[in-house]
Amino acid sequence: SIDIGSRDDRLDETVHIARQIRHLYSEQGAALASIRITFADLNHYLPLVCEVLPQHGIPFYCARGIALSATPLSKVVNAILDAALENYSRRSLLRLLSLPWISLSSTDGTPFSLEIFDAWARNLPPTEGRGGWLQAVDRRSAYLERERENMRNGGPVSEEIDDPQQWCQDLEDDLEALRPLRGALENLFAALRPFERTLSIDAFRDALHSALVALAVPQNIRQHAGDSAVGESSLAGQSHRHFGQLLDDFSATGPALKRSRWSTRELSSLLRAAMACTFIKPDRRAGVELVDLRASCSTPCEFLFLGGLNEGEFPRPFKSDLFFDEAQRHALHLDSSENSAASDRLLFYQT
Repeated sequence: SIDIGSRDDRLDETVHIARQIRHLYSEQGAALASIRITFADLNHYLPLVCEVLPQHGIPFYCARGIALSATPLSKVVNAILDAALENYSRRSLLRLLSLPWISLSSTDGTPFSLEIFDAWARNLPPTEGRGGWLQAVDRRSAYLERERENMRNGGPVSEEIDDPQQWCQDLEDDLEALRPLRGALENLFAALRPFERTLSIDAFRDALHSALVALAVPQNIRQHAGDSAVGESSLAGQSHRHFGQLLDDFSATGPALKRSRWSTRELSSLLRAAMACTFIKPDRRAGVELVDLRASCSTPCEFLFLGGLNEGEFPRPFKSDLFFDEAQRHALHLDSSENSAASDRLLFYQT
């Protein structure tokens, strides 16, 4: 039987598929090996699948392998580089510090609180740069200390303050919360500071390694892999190993290139392209199989979930070329628009 449904967006679609699969094997006793998932464009959905299926306790593997750029580790690396490239804008810092594999603490070991940082930063004017953030903390701390001393010395109190004693306690609490915040930001900026200047390829590799360690990413990956009950645990460990190997390969260039210095923007573009071309092959084929569309009909399966079939995107409709006819496109070695549409239709019906 064929069940056709529409969802609001890609995330909703992926969650719906996960719930249907969970129902199949938990309620109907279907074997996970008999279930296959495919999408019209697997690259668009792969990050969502890697996030949603483990949340529903569904082991899976990607038959072609998962691109390193689609793993959670890639989000961490990109967020580290973007924070430096965007001069530590509030948006880039929140993006980095909200990632689950990031741990940050002050010099005395007090854990960083994202909630306190977000609540405090939300009331600031647009702030960026290492100096801008640290000066903002210092200004706020100096204001709180002045107000606290004023209250302790019996100074004048605003008429808007109903409970001076509670107000004094609130000032003390705010001041105590800001102290570890400054230390945590100092540690973060120290880890990312090398990316503010031009670097050799070897220095870029070492700076990335150091930044990941300073933010406790390897430690959190090991803990995550130990705590996880589904196949994502191996993906976490494999992505870290592949990334380390990629950095080593990245720096294994000719002597002339190794002596050159590059901007972080140039090096990050090269690294992101390399991560997109590096695939992590499944170490074991267990659970639900995730395949691209052309491989979905290669062997039979009992249950096939086919997603991403948006009207006008797949199958692609035939569109006439406003500038070239088919003979001219053939002479210029361009794909025939009619053949592309026909190929999509054939693949759609085969699936």
